[in-house]
Amino acid sequence: MSQIKNQGSIEKTLKNERFSVLNTMTVCEGDIMKFELSPKYGRGEELIIRIVDGLYVTYTDCCVNHGESSNADDYHEIICMYQLFDGEAQINFKNNRACFIKKNDIVNFAGNAEFDGSIVYKNSFVAVGLLCYYSQLKDSLMKLNVDTSILQTYYREVSSFKDVLVYNNDIQFSAIAKQLEEAVLNNNSFLTKIKAMEMLYCGISNYGKYKKAPRRKYNRQYLERVACAKARIDEKPQAAYSISELAEYCEISQTYFKKIFRECFGLPPHQYIIQRRLQQSKIMLSESDLSIAYIAETMGFASSSRFADAFKKEYGYLPSTYRKEIKS
Repeated sequence: MSQIKNQGSIEKTLKNERFSVLNTMTVCEGDIMKFELSPKYGRGEELIIRIVDGLYVTYTDCCVNHGESSNADDYHEIICMYQLFDGEAQINFKNNRACFIKKNDIVNFAGNAEFDGSIVYKNSFVAVGLLCYYSQLKDSLMKLNVDTSILQTYYREVSSFKDVLVYNNDIQFSAIAKQLEEAVLNNNSFLTKIKAMEMLYCGISNYGKYKKAPRRKYNRQYLERVACAKARIDEKPQAAYSISELAEYCEISQTYFKKIFRECFGLPPHQYIIQRRLQQSKIMLSESDLSIAYIAETMGFASSSRFADAFKKEYGYLPSTYRKEIKS
């Protein structure tokens, strides 16, 4: 691979990179930079791969204990778009508002100067995408005799939003992202460059379908508290949580707690608790010989019959049937 060009742009890349405060650079060779997550925050790595001047592929695969990074940088001339394959994070803005991103979300923004950091919660975080510098990228594409009018229109419109687009129903973008991830993991530099260009075109072509429905924002502190309440449920789903107790923990009303929780995590709190209990029960059924009655009681179900009904509703078969099939 050719050596990295324009060291100034690389330094800017490191300055603006989403998790740079949590990472330590371990490799800077040719067109590739590798980072390892500091043991203080978890484990894993992040790659940055130069495609052309102004266009970089980023790939993140880490398990985060809890990472919070502040940001005082100006995102003027920055373009960023990526697919989140796994994980959850909170994006903070300078007006004390925040939005939540989760598995399967696509994030797309340009020239946004409103970021004020991010919080990555205790989970795995896997994402692939592009980090671009508008002027450099435009110059690189013009040298390749590529018409940059669509890029200029995209940047002008998206940067005027002063916002971030978050959506999860662009099938074309998601398919390209998966192919890009495979190319990166297989060290296929040719396919990586092809798919990076394809993702760029898709991201700047399809944004118009989603610009009128920005991800809802909430008070930053309220959103963080609700996320912490969810983490408590994830850690111990069998506990006897009540909506009133969870809302009190978050220091907000029950109505607002339920609203934020459902909009961010896709389910009302009580349904999410049942889902997490069933997920844990499924593991216990497959990995132990504990009785179904004991598992039901341990996971907080009122009775074996209630457990069986909930299990069948969720998975389509009874716990006994699942155990028999998984161990046959």
